[in-house]
Amino acid sequence: MTETDRYKAMKESDKSASEVKYREDYEKEKENGKGMQVAETHEMVLAKELKPVQSKKMYEEGSKKLLPKVQVGSDIQEITRAVSSQKLASDRTYHSEYEKEMVGKAPQDLAKSYPEYDRLRDVSKLTSKALYQKDAEKIMHHHNLPLDYPEFVRAKESAKNASDIEYQKQRKETIDKYRGFQTMDSKDHPIVQHGIKAADLISDRLYKEDWEYEKNLIFYPVHVTPGYEQALEASKFQSMAAYKKDAEKSKMKNNFRVTDTEQYQAAQNLLNLVSENKYSAEYMENRGKALHSIAETPEMAISKSVAPLLSDKTYTDKAKSIMQKYNLDSSTQSIAHALGTQKSFSPHGYMVDFKKNIIGKAPSDLVNSYPEYAVARNVTKMASKSGYGKEADKIMHTHNLPLDYPEFVRAKQNAKNASDAEYQKQRAEVINQYRGFQTMDSKEHPIVQQGIKAAELVSNALYKEDWEYDKQMIYFPAHITPGYEANADVKKVQSDVSTTVANEST
Repeated sequence: MTETDRYKAMKESDKSASEVKYREDYEKEKENGKGMQVAETHEMVLAKELKPVQSKKMYEEGSKKLLPKVQVGSDIQEITRAVSSQKLASDRTYHSEYEKEMVGKAPQDLAKSYPEYDRLRDVSKLTSKALYQKDAEKIMHHHNLPLDYPEFVRAKESAKNASDIEYQKQRKETIDKYRGFQTMDSKDHPIVQHGIKAADLISDRLYKEDWEYEKNLIFYPVHVTPGYEQALEASKFQSMAAYKKDAEKSKMKNNFRVTDTEQYQAAQNLLNLVSENKYSAEYMENRGKALHSIAETPEMAISKSVAPLLSDKTYTDKAKSIMQKYNLDSSTQSIAHALGTQKSFSPHGYMVDFKKNIIGKAPSDLVNSYPEYAVARNVTKMASKSGYGKEADKIMHTHNLPLDYPEFVRAKQNAKNASDAEYQKQRAEVINQYRGFQTMDSKEHPIVQQGIKAAELVSNALYKEDWEYDKQMIYFPAHITPGYEANADVKKVQSDVSTTVANEST
């Protein structure tokens, strides 16, 4: 085992990864003064190349060397732009105006510079008692209530509600507006019109008049209906004479050649491919003639190179030579596994059942083994005139239209529509349902109730009755209303006597 290539590779890998070996090499290099040399990486090479660009010292030295050789004026675009941008980016220039105008100087407007003083002055004015009394005295002597003051509006509205003139102002307009049906012609009255309509609905004479007038004009042309045309087409379709007409004309021309079919041609081509005679014919023609060597193809070269690996003898000899060096027996796991898998991959074991049960025996099911025979039998059945005529005769004599066939349903519906019994079936129900107001008590009739209500609305006696009953109880205490009290307080404030007394007291 120790002499295998894999074992040697593992030992080399362990030696390379060993910490002891790594430190031993480091100590040897350290004693020799060489040190460990690190391989130069791509990043290290890139850093060396960028060092002159990134180093400020090297940049300045290169610039000083180029300065005597190149004559650059201060008015070129790059230098002018650099000078202008330097002023914008300079912190000193940014603070120069602030240091010149602001630092060390007092503010020009103290009120704006110190807004808390302005706020304190406003608060002092708002809390000053002298200013508060001065404004109050000024408002007290010049106060006038507007005409739309709520108490004035409420007093006007109350006086209008208590006015008998306002109360009776719309009397005539109401009487003219709600006279209702009193001025209507009786024949145009809705109830009269409704009664006439109900009488027409239940009239037996009017009910039958339209029918008696139009029944002689009723004509149903069944021969031009779609159902009649479809039935006519169906009878033509079921006719044996029409059915056999085309067949009788073409039966003499019918000639089916199996040899002209695509299936027969395909079977012949397949037979030529699997025929032993065809297969050996080319060999028999070339037998005995000079044979030429075949050019070596890539597949042949690969086959030669793989031959030692595929050869069982070469593999066995090599295995026996290796077996003499190692103490291996057939119980080793890898050998036992190889013996077990050999049976699964062996072509001999794979084809044992095929050679035993298939080779040299005829097929047990000829139909499934030769499907072209089954196809040919089905084609014969389909092309058979006797079988075709037998099936057609069976369908022709057993065909029944369903009861819900559209023409049957349409004929039933037409018969129902033309039936006088069906037409008069709901007559009694309609008469009972639309008798309207004929069974209603006259005093509960909507028109009577509406007339009573209209009479009460235009009645002068009922109109004055409520007023005569309630007018003795109407009392409006104006002296305790908020408006009256507000007016009294205003008069006290505006009075010269009250002002004099207040001044003497102060």
